[in-house]
Amino acid sequence: MILKNLGFIITDTPRSYIYLQVLKENNIFPSYFIYLKNQKKKEFPEVKKKKKENYFKVPSEFEKICGKKIDINFNILSEIQKLNIDYDVYNTTNIHNSFVIKRIISRKEKDFIYSGYSGVILKKSVLDSNKNFLHIHGGFLPKFKGSTTNYYSILEENALGASSIFMRQEIDSGPILYKSRFKVPKKKYEIDDFYDSLIRSIVLIKTIKIYFKNNKWPKVKNNTISVKNYYIIHPLLKHIAILS
Repeated sequence: MILKNLGFIITDTPRSYIYLQVLKENNIFPSYFIYLKNQKKKEFPEVKKKKKENYFKVPSEFEKICGKKIDINFNILSEIQKLNIDYDVYNTTNIHNSFVIKRIISRKEKDFIYSGYSGVILKKSVLDSNKNFLHIHGGFLPKFKGSTTNYYSILEENALGASSIFMRQEIDSGPILYKSRFKVPKKKYEIDDFYDSLIRSIVLIKTIKIYFKNNKWPKVKNNTISVKNYYIIHPLLKHIAILS
């Protein structure tokens, strides 16, 4: 199933790899890819050093949506080419590159899945392109805004979350489309490399399926206002969250 009004801005990140594999598992595809290629970094470099296997095993409760395993020998460009879907490759990690912005503006797709490089905040030049950028935040919004929020969520609620939003200039403050809470995994040390991206991919798929069924994006009715933003968690607090 190809969604004609949906593009995908994809990068050399574990999150993008997992998103694409889970989309394939569900036979759901965008009509166009923009691949921002990081020429200086190989796929999953830091993860491969940690793991003996070339895959992550998917928890049994998620197998129906995600399949049984996530391959970390995955090559994004090769997989895109196999799909026979329109794509462009830009040898830059910068979505604010003028050529990238011009291409986004020129495309017919109104909505784009955004899976960017860590720490990149979309600027006005991109957000003013008259497109919607679908982002899956690693945290249960609106309570947990900001960075590394799932570790704070573990400490405060013994749970994790993921929320789909359309991005706005204010961090994690766009309209919430769908959100879900998840239990804390047994292998907490895999949260950064795998589990966080996996639960985001589940929220991504569920959001897209609702869109396909109803021919419009869902929207969470939200009466809770959060004025708090979380910042990158201190290593000691992160260690406590993992051990808790």
